[in-house]
Amino acid sequence: MLDRDRMVDWQGLFEPHHVIENVIRASSIFLMLFLLLRFLPNRKTGSLGPTDLLVIVLLATAVHTALIREGTSITDAAVMVGTIIGWSVFLDIIGARVTWLRWILHSDPVQVIRDGAVVQRNLRREFMTEDELKAQLRLQGIDKIGDVKNAFIEHDGRVSVIPRDKPRRAVRRGRNAITGQ
Repeated sequence: MLDRDRMVDWQGLFEPHHVIENVIRASSIFLMLFLLLRFLPNRKTGSLGPTDLLVIVLLATAVHTALIREGTSITDAAVMVGTIIGWSVFLDIIGARVTWLRWILHSDPVQVIRDGAVVQRNLRREFMTEDELKAQLRLQGIDKIGDVKNAFIEHDGRVSVIPRDKPRRAVRRGRNAITGQ
């Protein structure tokens, strides 16, 4: 004898519920969180762009509800996942093709070093300490802030560095010590 409570509800497992509502919910949450992340300091998102971070968090949330059977079917989760991915791809395409919308989709780089000196105001605005900045420089093989012409925190949180031009050593004419020529 089968226990009816232990049987799998195959129809409910795949039956879509409120598809339009799921699309509207996923779109609203995606856009609201996208705008919130867009205007946070760049450093806070780490090496992921705001859209990448948002997609990861929202996908985990959408899939979570289907995994724990909170009244959603697998199809509902698939609709939400598709909507989130769709918005991510759409914003990437728009950002690449519509130049006047780029200021909304991506923040401008923030200069944190100018001519070998730290721009303290911008560093504070990005909630970054000088020690954290030095660590980012070391990761790029730069020991001293004075060796940097310019450095920027990019929209995805990475630090890009333009090193100072080092003075070229004078080439001594005459015999090469190694080859003897």
